[in-house]
Amino acid sequence: MVWALGVASGIGMVALSAATVAPYPVSWPWISFLALAILEEVLIGPADGRPSAGPRIVMIATIIMFRKHPDLIALVTAGTGLAAGVLTRQPWDRILTRTASLLVLAAVGTIAMRVVGYADPGHFVAATAVLILLYVLAVSRQPLPGGERRAGAAQGVRWLGVGALGAGLALAWRTPATGPLMLRLSEVAFLAVIGITIGFARRGNPRAILSRRLRLRRFPAVAVLGAVTVLVSTQLPGQAGWIVAAIGLTAIGGWAVRQGWFPVACLLLGGLCNEIARGVNGGRMPVATAGLSPTLGEDLGNLTDSSSLYRTVDAHTHLAWLADRFPLTPFPGVASPGDLLLAAGIVWTFASLTRADEPHDPRMRANPDR
Repeated sequence: MVWALGVASGIGMVALSAATVAPYPVSWPWISFLALAILEEVLIGPADGRPSAGPRIVMIATIIMFRKHPDLIALVTAGTGLAAGVLTRQPWDRILTRTASLLVLAAVGTIAMRVVGYADPGHFVAATAVLILLYVLAVSRQPLPGGERRAGAAQGVRWLGVGALGAGLALAWRTPATGPLMLRLSEVAFLAVIGITIGFARRGNPRAILSRRLRLRRFPAVAVLGAVTVLVSTQLPGQAGWIVAAIGLTAIGGWAVRQGWFPVACLLLGGLCNEIARGVNGGRMPVATAGLSPTLGEDLGNLTDSSSLYRTVDAHTHLAWLADRFPLTPFPGVASPGDLLLAAGIVWTFASLTRADEPHDPRMRANPDR
């Protein structure tokens, strides 16, 4: 019955979208949400494939973000359920049941938002509240250990918080000030899913990332201080920003090499390359617009004319080979060699964390928590 309802929900959302709206003009937004949703599901999703577990932060944000395009909601929902189930090595009956239940909840949430309406801010807030309430009602049907009333109240508050975070994520995507940060977050999620898939191909399981291998306690002072300096650097004007960031990245990278965490060192080397390119060019990142597609080159040219963060590559550019120059298909924008190292480091890190084989370093075998 759940499978039949799931198939009907998916077909219904696709048919509704085909009959009411034009196709979504670009692909990178739904790819971004698909990557975020898969990453969230494989790391903190239900471990036993419970069909009653409702969607989480990214799934709620997906319904809000693509409320006018139910076909994309169905695509992201189905892709998340199937991919996450395969990557966590769930039995096929649980994968299909989980995916179908997510499609049903996505369809119900989409219909609820359309019934309430979202044409003006008041209706949009009301529709979002109804969506979160439906989500809380769906997940609150899960049995609680011991059935204590206080535990049930705590769970309800927790799920309300999850719903609010989902609404906040969708709002952040729609806000110009935070949109670029959300795009970078989705790019990291996309690369992380690639790394997890590589680890899966090596007989690994991504649940090991949180359960055994990724423990952030007892980090040495040099790593903590380096992370703080990187964060502080974003608030410093002029040349001070890149200098402080470079110091922090160097400190963390040196510690990672000593620990044998070469994927992290690769990631940090990419960040250091970007900071050096920015530093030797007056604190602005050079962008090579020549050779790009006319539309992208024109957009980037207009950006660099008035930007305090970017500049166009010209005869006065230093270390031009470190500039942003490679198109980021399917995402908008261009990448630098440092960005490519960052991407390789992220994929390598998640592939290493997800792998099934034990590390070859004798120190790591002796102390697997390191």
